[in-house]
Amino acid sequence: MNEEVSLEELLAESAEELSRPIQEKHLTVSIGSMPGLKLTGSRVMHSRAVGNLFENVVKYNRDYGTISISARKEAGKIIMRMADTGIGTPKEEISRIFEPFYRVDKSRSRAMGGSGLELPLVKDILEKHGGNITVKSTR
Repeated sequence: MNEEVSLEELLAESAEELSRPIQEKHLTVSIGSMPGLKLTGSRVMHSRAVGNLFENVVKYNRDYGTISISARKEAGKIIMRMADTGIGTPKEEISRIFEPFYRVDKSRSRAMGGSGLELPLVKDILEKHGGNITVKSTR
């Protein structure tokens, strides 16, 4: 749990793994420069968290949409922001998306795959590393 992991490398690896669905949906992905930003902890767990978040913004984005990822260091913590042109989450549902097996749109989730465990896993990994996650939606 004390490895130093480059955030830029994790995002590049995730982008490579998701290149097919990104191309199929004709998404434009912009990853800001973040030289020297390193996460401390388990590389495997950080990779899973970043990968799950990235996969989520790809999966629930619209065709020809955009994804913008940026990060900065603030008060000793890394703040990462993922913004997309996806379907959004109703404001009244945001507090529940980190509950295991919860799906906002049950019919769409079944068609798109997923178990409802991705975001709870991300939250758990971040909390184990002293971090947290928040979601904002315009829907």
